[in-house]
Amino acid sequence: MPKPFLKWVGGKRQLLSQIIPLIPPETARLVEAFAGGAAVFFGTQFKTAILNDVNPELINCYYMLQQEPDLLIKNLKSYRYDKDLFYQVRGWDRQPNWTAKYSEIERAARFIFLNRTGFNGMFRVNAKGQFNVPFGKYTNPTICDEQGLIEASKLLQKAELRISDFDQVLQSCVSGDFVYLDPPYIPISASSNFTTYANQGFDMDAQYRLAQAVKKLSQRNIAFALSNSFCTEVEHLYSSFRLIEVQAGRSINAHAHKRGAVKEYIVTNQ
Repeated sequence: MPKPFLKWVGGKRQLLSQIIPLIPPETARLVEAFAGGAAVFFGTQFKTAILNDVNPELINCYYMLQQEPDLLIKNLKSYRYDKDLFYQVRGWDRQPNWTAKYSEIERAARFIFLNRTGFNGMFRVNAKGQFNVPFGKYTNPTICDEQGLIEASKLLQKAELRISDFDQVLQSCVSGDFVYLDPPYIPISASSNFTTYANQGFDMDAQYRLAQAVKKLSQRNIAFALSNSFCTEVEHLYSSFRLIEVQAGRSINAHAHKRGAVKEYIVTNQ
């Protein structure tokens, strides 16, 4: 089973052993409404899947790997681990109408390059939607894992890729689906709210809207699991569901001694 080819802050590969038992055995299709690094998709076996995200560059990356893996790998091999190159490529989205200036393949290769060489694999944009993660300090990072990308491309043949709000995706789910949701977490401290994944953000109104959408999903007898912070807000929003306390590793903190395992909730109707 291939592992996710993208580094992803908060990626759920480490929690697969807790998530997989929640998947009903008769499930045919996986739906990841907040795909991110798609750890559940890459770590499980389903006949089909929907991978959805509001990040168009992420979905474009998946699409190009799905449709044109050889061309993407060829483009990605032209990159090297270099600070000046990193900031030059990061600056593409500072140009007016930048997505029209670069092909889908070029943008997909850029996405992987920045992901593999930026600080801790973070994805963060400013209010203008510009990628603003700084250069990461690594020892000879792997920019193009050719074999891993080929394996991921084969698995992506089973996936339908979407760019939409979670509400639209959840409304399209049917009996027999298993829905996994990994939204931006409710911040548990002022310093934990350090990322802006999309320039429109994901505030408490969005968290409330998500909780209501999940309740409607469950009323249609569709199985789901959702990850979020270990906090009272999650307990209140999802009080009618089973809340499972889990330990998840965290590596994002300016102070190394503050990194390590933290509590999270998995919310489920299973």
